[in-house]
Amino acid sequence: MVAGVVLTDAAALRGDAEDAVRWARSTVEALTDDAGTRPSVTVRLVALALSAVADRVVELRGSGDESEVRRWNRTAADLVEQARAAAGHAEDGTPQGPEGRAWLTRAEAELVRIAGAGPDPASWEKVVAGFAYGDAYEGARCRLRLAEALLAADRREEAAAEADTVRREADRLGATLLRERLNGLVRRGRLTDATPTRGRGAQLTAREQDVLRLLALGRSNRRIGEELFISAKTASVHVSNILAKLPAASRTEAVAVAYRQGLISPERTASG
Repeated sequence: MVAGVVLTDAAALRGDAEDAVRWARSTVEALTDDAGTRPSVTVRLVALALSAVADRVVELRGSGDESEVRRWNRTAADLVEQARAAAGHAEDGTPQGPEGRAWLTRAEAELVRIAGAGPDPASWEKVVAGFAYGDAYEGARCRLRLAEALLAADRREEAAAEADTVRREADRLGATLLRERLNGLVRRGRLTDATPTRGRGAQLTAREQDVLRLLALGRSNRRIGEELFISAKTASVHVSNILAKLPAASRTEAVAVAYRQGLISPERTASG
């Protein structure tokens, strides 16, 4: 079960919808008992797989490949039916609790994306509320989807507020990949421009200023960590924060933007 969840999620995170669906289905099949009762984890596996399917369908719609879109819609419909059945009738015969219902709500929200009904912040607000039972990481991941939906609906200030919440939670959890995905959304949507509390220049913490100075000197994350007596992973999180706040697509661009905003200067860098 654990291997199936991890492998399905890993496939979804790398954008491989085929592999995500394959792992979800094979795991459900392996855990289904002789009476044909699917495992309770079915709903979670389906939601993870549908995340990859939804991303794939969005790409296909952009390229105009409607036949593949229809194929994935059929796959999604079949998977969601399995999730609904598993959520409504767990292995012990009772309906699933808050966790199962949260995963089902997420699967349904992904289905809305697959159906191409347009941005639907309301469905993702329900998902975020569902994961409030205590799964901080999944709650943050779903808030990122909510921020995307809000941005697509041109509710920019709300999207920026959700992005800030995701940023804080990702940093607290050390969720580097989630942070990177958030940074991508912030850059694409220029969400920093929509945040009312921000000034003209980026507001960096003292530690981020230290990291930025070392970035300007071309230091790697490992070297930054050594010089500031922090781990390379922590240095990476600080770099991600800087890229999102400026915003910038790369370390080089971040340094260039910082020079333009007066956050660093050649004199300070050389003397630091």
